[in-house]
Amino acid sequence: MNRTCVIVHRAQEGRRHDSGADCLLLTVLGSDVVEMASRRKRVLITGSNGNLGEKLARHLLETRQYDLYLIDVHNESKVQFAGAIPIVDYMQADLSKIERHWTQRLRRADIVFHFAGCRFNADFGWAEAASSLDTACNVLLQCPQANVKRVVVASSWHVMGSCKESVESASVDVGSVSADADVKLTVDDPVSAGAQWFAGCRLLDSTAYAVPKLAEERLARCLAEANPTTRFIVLRMGWCQPGENRVSTLSEMGCETEAQPNELNLSQSGTGNSLDDPAFLSAWFKNTWLSNEDFCSLCVRCVDAQLPVSSRAGFFMVNAMSANTGSRWDLDSGKSMLGFEPEDDANPEARPYRPRSRAVLQP
Repeated sequence: MNRTCVIVHRAQEGRRHDSGADCLLLTVLGSDVVEMASRRKRVLITGSNGNLGEKLARHLLETRQYDLYLIDVHNESKVQFAGAIPIVDYMQADLSKIERHWTQRLRRADIVFHFAGCRFNADFGWAEAASSLDTACNVLLQCPQANVKRVVVASSWHVMGSCKESVESASVDVGSVSADADVKLTVDDPVSAGAQWFAGCRLLDSTAYAVPKLAEERLARCLAEANPTTRFIVLRMGWCQPGENRVSTLSEMGCETEAQPNELNLSQSGTGNSLDDPAFLSAWFKNTWLSNEDFCSLCVRCVDAQLPVSSRAGFFMVNAMSANTGSRWDLDSGKSMLGFEPEDDANPEARPYRPRSRAVLQP
């Protein structure tokens, strides 16, 4: 374990904040906000060896603007670091169990990104769902007790997965899934958890994955209402593939699976059937794409943005996708709440994808 120490110099209590939003925030959070503004922000990432956690850790380490505290179940960190500026600290911990060594580590953080849990794949079942939910409940419940100011929770588009079928019934242009482009899926729409589709000859059902994600969203909302000093941001994540996450590797399969696209029932191509039409499925999954660079940009906004005063008592939720042409996902909440402006597009004809950061692409 790489252990380091940090000395925090508290800002003067009389430091002036001209922004009305700052004044309102100071009323709730007190002098801790002044202290946080006087030093590098301390970011803790759970699941730091996983797909999302590793990408974010590498990106923040490259910027050298944040102190990082990384937690993962594995013994060693995938993110290699040297030196103490910025501070980088790694801890091995099983977050499915409440243990003092990791709950105390939360006290060092200004913001926690909860990315620990089982990633969706073709074999995801209720055992993985229970494990992920245990971990999420432990982390989210401990954060207010540890005086964490912001908590970012990785939910998923699968919480709205059944909307795929409603898109099918309205769709005319199967190739783009954009029959009624003005009707967007917003974070305020009624929940429609779980999607079904054929990957090869196998019927996949993401309900077991979507249900714990929905539970995490509801828990975050309840905790935000009960703990006004901790603000919760829920990201309904799109499809961010492991590694380079190229548009060219997106497919109608919708996840990591051993099935091959040529095993699909090609006789269904062009029918608009949301279960097994390759053209429909390819367009749907591409429109959930979140590029590595947009993902990292969104996370930085979660750290640095001045959150608006919300009637939802410190609870914020956004759809986390790139600016994919023809997408049915509404991105306005991310723009208005966080100032997040995605730049990439899964439609190469509309806007060719050009990687903007080395840190998130290199193993």
